[in-house]
Amino acid sequence: MTVLARALEPGYDGAVKIAGVHEKATAFEGAARVYEQARPGYPPEVVRWLTEALALGPERRILDLAAGTGKLTRDLVAS
Repeated sequence: MTVLARALEPGYDGAVKIAGVHEKATAFEGAARVYEQARPGYPPEVVRWLTEALALGPERRILDLAAGTGKLTRDLVAS
Protein backbone atom coordinates (compact mmCIF):
# COMPACT_ATOMS: atom_id res chain seq x y z
CA MET A 1 0.00 0.00 0.00
CA THR A 2 1.34 3.44 -0.87
CA VAL A 3 1.82 6.23 1.65
CA LEU A 4 -0.93 8.22 -0.07
CA ALA A 5 -3.40 5.32 0.10
CA ARG A 6 -2.51 4.74 3.76
CA ALA A 7 -2.84 8.45 4.53
CA LEU A 8 -6.36 8.47 3.11
CA GLU A 9 -7.55 5.56 5.27
CA PRO A 10 -9.91 6.56 8.07
CA GLY A 11 -8.08 6.65 11.38
CA TYR A 12 -4.57 6.60 9.88
CA ASP A 13 -2.31 8.72 12.09
CA GLY A 14 0.75 8.83 9.81
CA ALA A 15 2.92 6.77 12.13
CA VAL A 16 5.67 4.67 10.61
CA LYS A 17 7.12 1.80 12.61
CA ILE A 18 10.94 1.83 12.75
CA ALA A 19 12.71 -0.57 15.09
CA GLY A 20 14.29 1.18 18.06
CA VAL A 21 12.64 4.56 17.36
CA HIS A 22 9.73 5.84 19.45
CA GLU A 23 6.57 5.99 17.36
CA LYS A 24 6.02 9.68 18.21
CA ALA A 25 9.40 10.52 16.64
CA THR A 26 8.20 9.19 13.28
CA ALA A 27 4.54 10.26 13.39
CA PHE A 28 4.86 12.76 10.53
CA GLU A 29 7.03 10.56 8.32
CA GLY A 30 4.12 8.63 6.82
CA ALA A 31 2.34 11.79 5.72
CA ALA A 32 5.41 13.81 4.69
CA ARG A 33 5.11 13.06 0.98
CA VAL A 34 1.44 14.03 0.90
CA TYR A 35 2.17 17.19 2.88
CA GLU A 36 5.07 18.07 0.55
CA GLN A 37 2.85 17.72 -2.51
CA ALA A 38 -0.09 19.63 -1.02
CA ARG A 39 1.92 22.44 0.63
CA PRO A 40 2.06 25.47 -1.68
CA GLY A 41 5.44 26.88 -2.58
CA TYR A 42 6.66 30.37 -1.81
CA PRO A 43 6.04 33.22 -4.26
CA PRO A 44 9.15 34.09 -6.30
CA GLU A 45 8.94 37.70 -5.02
CA VAL A 46 9.37 36.46 -1.43
CA VAL A 47 12.36 34.30 -2.33
CA ARG A 48 13.90 37.20 -4.27
CA TRP A 49 13.35 39.60 -1.33
CA LEU A 50 14.86 37.17 1.18
CA THR A 51 17.83 36.51 -1.09
CA GLU A 52 18.53 40.24 -1.30
CA ALA A 53 17.74 41.06 2.36
CA LEU A 54 19.99 38.25 3.64
CA ALA A 55 22.67 38.90 1.00
CA LEU A 56 22.56 35.25 -0.07
CA GLY A 57 24.95 34.10 -2.72
CA PRO A 58 27.39 31.34 -3.68
CA GLU A 59 29.63 31.90 -0.64
CA ARG A 60 26.79 32.00 1.90
CA ARG A 61 25.46 29.01 3.85
CA ILE A 62 21.87 28.16 4.67
CA LEU A 63 20.92 26.03 7.66
CA ASP A 64 17.67 24.11 7.44
CA LEU A 65 16.54 23.07 10.90
CA ALA A 66 14.00 20.63 9.41
CA ALA A 67 10.99 22.51 10.73
CA GLY A 68 9.04 22.17 7.49
CA THR A 69 9.08 20.68 4.02
CA GLY A 70 12.37 22.24 2.92
CA LYS A 71 10.66 24.06 0.06
CA LEU A 72 11.89 27.48 1.16
CA THR A 73 15.43 26.21 1.67
CA ARG A 74 15.49 24.65 -1.82
CA ASP A 75 14.24 27.93 -3.31
CA LEU A 76 16.84 29.96 -1.44
CA VAL A 77 19.69 27.66 -2.46
CA ALA A 78 18.58 27.79 -6.09
CA SER A 79 18.40 31.60 -6.13
